[in-house]
Amino acid sequence: MSDLPSRLEAILGSFEEKVSKLNEAQGSLQETTGYARSRDGAVEVRVAPSGAVIDLKLGPRAQGYSPQSLQYLIMEALQTATHDAAQQMQDTLGPILGDQMDQFTEGVKGSSIKPWQPETGKDDLR
Repeated sequence: MSDLPSRLEAILGSFEEKVSKLNEAQGSLQETTGYARSRDGAVEVRVAPSGAVIDLKLGPRAQGYSPQSLQYLIMEALQTATHDAAQQMQDTLGPILGDQMDQFTEGVKGSSIKPWQPETGKDDLR
């Protein structure tokens, strides 16, 4: 039983260290954004790790696309940018959270949201 206080002290020390590292990471996470650009530059997007759109730019080439094709390019770029932001977040938090990263990722994912899929047969995508 005399070992209990030292075990509790070690657990508390580990917890305090994680909190300190998370506080340090918070600054870089607030500046994290994901970026994606279509191959031809028609669409550029920047998103927050949550997937919230920060910036969307349509280049001159966007005018050459049908509305459905442009929708596809935008959605594809948004998904890529969101993945980019999520990867950056995972790279920052992974070393801190360790084994708990999977739980964190599941909580952030929003598992009820299904990835966008283009409707087939609606348009020729250009």
